[in-house]
Amino acid sequence: MDKNGRLFGKINIIDLCVILLILALIAAAGFRFLSPSMARDAESRVRYVIVLEGVRDFTLDYYSKGLSVWDARQQQHIGNIHYFWYEPHIDFVEMLDGTVAPSHPPGVIDIFIEVEAFARITPTAILIGGARQLTVGSIIHINTRYIDVEGIIMSFQILD
Repeated sequence: MDKNGRLFGKINIIDLCVILLILALIAAAGFRFLSPSMARDAESRVRYVIVLEGVRDFTLDYYSKGLSVWDARQQQHIGNIHYFWYEPHIDFVEMLDGTVAPSHPPGVIDIFIEVEAFARITPTAILIGGARQLTVGSIIHINTRYIDVEGIIMSFQILD
């Protein structure tokens, strides 16, 4: 090192540290994005079930197999309807004597929508539509060409 702080008379020691830091950051980024663990982050097909609780029975007419489903909040496509079915909605009503009894309100159903989508599977999450995390029990606001509703993700399975 000379009197000006240059190594071998060519490069400043501070400049060398900055260059080494930049090279280390590039190497870390390359390792992160090219490591074998990222191969598992490829897209896979998933199916997940959304339940729409306590809706009027006529809304069943607005669902059909193959219909596109969108995340209403993030405006991203999150799959297509693979299958759907309904069950009578059950409310629990407190009776005059203090007991609780099941009740089936007329014209009210629960609709179950099975959606098939492509998802990115990472070691910590399953992402649909780019950024929507697939989590059982979470509330999801969806819309289709015909209807805009809020439901709960009940289950999911990875197909491949």
